[in-house]
Amino acid sequence: MTVWRRSSIVTALAKRQNPAASVTVLLAMLAGGCGKGPIQPGEVSSPTRLAVSGPSSVPPGQSAQYTAIAVSSDGTSRDGTASASWNSSDPEVLTVSHRGMATAHRIGDVALSASLDGLQGTMAVVVVPAGTYRLSGQVRDVERNAGVSGARIEVVAGSAAGLVTTTDVEGRYRLFGVSGAIRIRVSSVGFRTHEEDVHVGDHRSLNVQLRTSGDSERYTLTIEAAAECRGKLPDAARTRVYTAELRQEKSQIEVTLGGGQFLASGSTVYDQLVGRFLGAELVFELSGGWWDYGDPPAIVERQSASTFLVITGRVVVRDQGGEFTGTLDGTIAITDGDLVPSTASCRSAGHLFVLRR
Repeated sequence: MTVWRRSSIVTALAKRQNPAASVTVLLAMLAGGCGKGPIQPGEVSSPTRLAVSGPSSVPPGQSAQYTAIAVSSDGTSRDGTASASWNSSDPEVLTVSHRGMATAHRIGDVALSASLDGLQGTMAVVVVPAGTYRLSGQVRDVERNAGVSGARIEVVAGSAAGLVTTTDVEGRYRLFGVSGAIRIRVSSVGFRTHEEDVHVGDHRSLNVQLRTSGDSERYTLTIEAAAECRGKLPDAARTRVYTAELRQEKSQIEVTLGGGQFLASGSTVYDQLVGRFLGAELVFELSGGWWDYGDPPAIVERQSASTFLVITGRVVVRDQGGEFTGTLDGTIAITDGDLVPSTASCRSAGHLFVLRR
């Protein structure tokens, strides 16, 4: 076998008759010595993904170890737990150390993630008492094919009886700490109440479809002026109680009030409220102006032959287990026939507003 040394290369080129060919041979030989060939035995290919693993549940107050394994396309892997950067999507629920040791604090769920060499791996971790699980899903309106926000989900029988939650703006819900055979009740204003028996032996999903009832539901509406209104309004105007018929029309909640002598103008009676669900909140706009501005109030109740009680503003309430409770940010006023506040009024962001079955 011939061993090429620099002197041998120079001598060989000097003996060749074609200078251009000599340069070509030299470049080819030098390039062959500098290029990178195939991966040799013992070399490891670069990782293509990061796999995070560990318990899917951790009870509050306890800790668990998680690992981050860098996996390559050729199937080889290495443990990157100690060198990865760890993160919890909600540190109030669960925290994680730089070596993947996680500690649970309160009931909930998080996305636990690790990052290493430009790769990221994530897994869901649920914090619930030992031996219990998470039941989650979506409540949907069959007619509209859309999520029902603000729906109430209650466990009415089984190990977690009394547990309640409400759906978010997309109709999604999560119940933490359920197990075994339970019965849930799903209800929302304007829909038929749905009950279903469920067996929960692991974290699982359950979607529920609701149908509109087509019937109105009877509530009682109480509006109570804020404490700072004492002395600014007569006692009769500080607390008003009405009957309220609630009906759902597509995405709207329509409320018709009774129990008062409401102003009628042509075909319009000022006893109507219209609300919409925004996440778990029900929002009513009782307008904020007067006829002079093309924005009449929603509630106008006659108090005497020449005066009216006018209620305007914005209401935000939440389902509190059979009732919607919140505040009215607006004005309660006693007006004359022109509906201009002239006798008494009180503006506050803290008027009480309660719809109770």
